[in-house]
Amino acid sequence: MNQHKNIRLSVDRTEADIVICFDDFGNKYELSADIVGHFKDGDIIYATFSEGNIISAYLAEEETSSKKAALQNRLNRLFDKKNN
Repeated sequence: MNQHKNIRLSVDRTEADIVICFDDFGNKYELSADIVGHFKDGDIIYATFSEGNIISAYLAEEETSSKKAALQNRLNRLFDKKNN
């Protein structure tokens, strides 16, 4: 029986045609951009694996937006402290 496993990944970077991602535990995944598409650094994606092979991935738009907004807020606070 084929078991599908969904994993939440954060896109770290793209190198050539490889999308480098990390899961919530720090495990590294090197995924073919041909299969998962071209995501941007910092995107949160959900990847579905079957028997160790990726079969699909999609962008978690709301999570990605929230993460990027939180990071921007941190940067803004950091620069506000430096300028005061």
